[in-house]
Amino acid sequence: MEQTNLNQKSWYRGLKLFFVLAFLLAQGFGFLITYSITSEKVSFVKCDNGKELEPTTLSFDQDKMKLDLFKQCDIVAYFLAKTEIKGVLTDDQHKQIATTILQMESQGALESEIQQTVDNFKLQYAVPNTDHKGYTIEELSKQFGHDFSDTFKVKDSNWVANFTFDYKDKYSLATKSIYYILSFFIVSAIFWLISRTFFYVFAKEKFLKFSVK
Repeated sequence: MEQTNLNQKSWYRGLKLFFVLAFLLAQGFGFLITYSITSEKVSFVKCDNGKELEPTTLSFDQDKMKLDLFKQCDIVAYFLAKTEIKGVLTDDQHKQIATTILQMESQGALESEIQQTVDNFKLQYAVPNTDHKGYTIEELSKQFGHDFSDTFKVKDSNWVANFTFDYKDKYSLATKSIYYILSFFIVSAIFWLISRTFFYVFAKEKFLKFSVK
């Protein structure tokens, strides 16, 4: 039966309507599946300085794990926080000891050697802090942009974490777009094959039609 004749049949027009609706429904279902795949989130460690670390699993010794994360986020802050030598460094002094710490760390110096260098530096240059004003947790959090209630103990010292645990998309926007495009073309190809099979069986057309002028 020719396709022209089929167009005159009411059942064929109804079938075309059903085909279009099924195609749209299948595309929507494909997009839903794609969304469920690409909307997956992964955990990561977000440092206060903007650095991001790979997802980590909490160990039995969570304080030790947090101490390691503190060090990975900011090794300079780590050694300055560990020292028992009190006092404040100027910005230039802070930059100086930071450069020393990074150089020693890159050269493979032992942690005890770096800490001793930091202790000696603070002992020589640090000025005692005479500002005894007490700040609430809320004031500190607002001032420094970090949740100061997130603390952990190292021996007898309380540490304020310089990181937070967060979640982000597993797939980038470009990757998500590729998945959606693939979904569209896969569904379209399946329905194209269905339509060609129908016309091959009922309209006696060639399965693949090529128009040659």
